[in-house]
Amino acid sequence: MKAYLFFIAIGLASCRQEVSQLASFDSAKAAAERVEPALISNNQLPADGCEAHVQLDKPGATGLVLYKPTAESLSVLEKALQSSNSNEPFWGQKAVTITFRETGKQVELTCGWGSKKVIPEIEVLKITDR
Repeated sequence: MKAYLFFIAIGLASCRQEVSQLASFDSAKAAAERVEPALISNNQLPADGCEAHVQLDKPGATGLVLYKPTAESLSVLEKALQSSNSNEPFWGQKAVTITFRETGKQVELTCGWGSKKVIPEIEVLKITDR
């Protein structure tokens, strides 16, 4: 009987620990979400540009802040590029507000003439027009 109580107590303790770990993971995941003004670019590689990417729109910032979307979230970026306003000319970049989460990975962004940049990867969660 004591053995049963011992195993039940251990089982309950481990369940409680697992639940608290899941709760802390969810809060860390939500805290990592960012909403920023950005310029999104389609794949300009055939015209000596770069692959599809996101550039944060930070006036006065020193240097470009570029991100590459994950393969899984690239469709969100492509859909936002296709929903372009018919009144404005489209030259490969579109001003948006983007909700994203950094993956913590550094990936290569391929550009024209075979050049490559190593930039952070993001999971694009939502894009709205500005």
